Amino acid sequence: MMIEKREHMDPAVIKLLEQLRESQAQMYAITEELVIVLGGGELWGKVLKRLEAAFDLAWCGRYAVGKSGQYSWNFKTDRGHMKRFYRRYGEEDLVDRFGVFLRNDDRFFVTARHSFAVFVSSVNQHVPDRRTVERRAEPWSCHHTPRCGSPAHCRNLTIINQARREKGQPLLVEES
Repeated sequence: MMIEKREHMDPAVIKLLEQLRESQAQMYAITEELVIVLGGGELWGKVLKRLEAAFDLAWCGRYAVGKSGQYSWNFKTDRGHMKRFYRRYGEEDLVDRFGVFLRNDDRFFVTARHSFAVFVSSVNQHVPDRRTVERRAEPWSCHHTPRCGSPAHCRNLTIINQARREKGQPLLVEES
């Protein structure tokens, strides 16, 4: 945040005030994350890694069949967007949106190879239809080999396999 410059203020003092504000903002963010963790929540790092893995899995299902970890992230910008979307939509809805986005065969998305940057600019176009998204009754059970790490991951993988089955492509993972 820029501090209003006044003729009588030393530029060094203005710079120090700006640095102080940045430090306070960082301390506030750390404090908020500690409150979340102490309240039983997860560290942002774990949440982001799980979301990145879900997007990567869906992306690899389309562009790097049988592989994982192939999507090239721009962590400096992508993580900020991921946090914002997680806060706004929650993990379950966000992972469902990844699946809808990566099944979209629109020429624009295909030409851009379904990059996360394109997802960011078009996130509201990829609202999952709740009537078609498979919902499992609790307790959650996975029918994939190897077993999925979370219900959201399992749903995403099910959607990818369904799309691959419809296109006559091999499944990403085996289903029982």
